[in-house]
Amino acid sequence: MTDKLIPYLKDGFVYLTEPEDMIYFAGFTGEGAVLISKDRKIILTDGRYMTSASRETSGFEIVGCVKHGEFIKENKMKILFKPDISYKKYETFKNDGIQAECLDINSDMLRRKKTTDEIACLKKAAQIADEAFLEILTFIDEGMTEKEVAARLDYIMALKGSEKPSFDTICIGGVNTCMPHGVPSDYKFKKGDFITMDFGATYKGYHSDMTRTVALGDVDEEMALVYEVVHIAQSETQKEIKAGLPAKDADKLARDIIAVNGFGEYFVHSTGHGVGLKIHEYPNLSQNSDAILEEGDVVTVEPGIYIPEKFGVRIENTVIVTADGAESLQNTPKELIIL
Repeated sequence: MTDKLIPYLKDGFVYLTEPEDMIYFAGFTGEGAVLISKDRKIILTDGRYMTSASRETSGFEIVGCVKHGEFIKENKMKILFKPDISYKKYETFKNDGIQAECLDINSDMLRRKKTTDEIACLKKAAQIADEAFLEILTFIDEGMTEKEVAARLDYIMALKGSEKPSFDTICIGGVNTCMPHGVPSDYKFKKGDFITMDFGATYKGYHSDMTRTVALGDVDEEMALVYEVVHIAQSETQKEIKAGLPAKDADKLARDIIAVNGFGEYFVHSTGHGVGLKIHEYPNLSQNSDAILEEGDVVTVEPGIYIPEKFGVRIENTVIVTADGAESLQNTPKELIIL
């Protein structure tokens, strides 16, 4: 992916230290830094990662180096920082007499359009999570705690090939489902509860993100209605996703469906976000977004309703934006599942 940096290189070395940047531009998953100029590509790392760096990358010089500033100074390099570099790091280099310049570059934008290889990784991560969801359904039972099921879900994903959870797995039940980002607790599931699981797997650094809300035993009339409204909002919005659609219009589609059914005040977050090497990437599907969806974007569609001190429902798929629609990475049912 280094060719994407060529227009920005000028007469120096781009200095990359963020894990996502090192994976994307070099394929390197260890710790250290990646230096890229028009005619040289270098990885600075330490003894822990020398072997993996040589195995993971091609065309890069692998240099054992802990003090990056010393190497850069000895080689009389001009460093091109990304705007998100820490001010402390920038000042350290400047104080060491290193020529440094801030580069007008946004890695998230360069990574925005996913390649065929990236989409393959995203699909694999989604498949792992899909399979884990179907398996966890056979495990959940009355009396189990949120923590117990969350831990089991992470374990199943690991067995199926996930490198790590995409984020701290959310598994909450009963009244706790009214919290969009509730933290698993010692709450024990009981009959009549909604159980919301928001989770994802990673594969070769790429994330998946999905949410399913299921019921343990029968639900009452209000719960059934709220679930159906969220299901319709998610499904109808996903159907309308395509290249050329303003991201804020996607958010409005979901928001209007929920509002017209009387639950507008209980939809308290945006409809979605980009997914890739980071779990939250550009573009956002929100009321304030200025993005226009493009072919190759990968975004979540995740409306929800959260009624304080009662319950909540969220349903989420991650989709690939195409010229004429959206391809879901998830294949598990969105209809209400009663365990």
